[in-house]
Amino acid sequence: MPTNNSITTLTWRERLIIFVPLIIVIIIISFFFTCKNTSRSDFDKYVLPARYDGVIVNKYFKKFGHGATIIEIKNINGIEDIESSDWIGLYDLCIIGDSIYKQPNQRTLKLKKKDTIIELQYYFNEDGWGIVKRHY
Repeated sequence: MPTNNSITTLTWRERLIIFVPLIIVIIIISFFFTCKNTSRSDFDKYVLPARYDGVIVNKYFKKFGHGATIIEIKNINGIEDIESSDWIGLYDLCIIGDSIYKQPNQRTLKLKKKDTIIELQYYFNEDGWGIVKRHY
């Protein structure tokens, strides 16, 4: 049996006052856990020293990885995963059969297609970071 202090006796206005701020806080917290953005320190620590040299054999969305886009390349060491969100636009540019090449400590990644080479080059300035895309 409900008492006078139960939630069922609250007016709609009182319910809104309680639940709307709670919902807003939940949305804000979930935003921080789902956004993927490569900071300069993350780039310097994880992406910059990486070496890629292989043929794309698969690409997919990682279901439990905040929707990360993964590109699998085959090289002499086997199959390697690249999180393509570190390279803006890479997932949409590449297809299975293309080759990817990146030297360690270089900010440039080359995507070799059948008839062209696309070069993605990271840059950082006071406005943040970005990618310069060149076709050869």
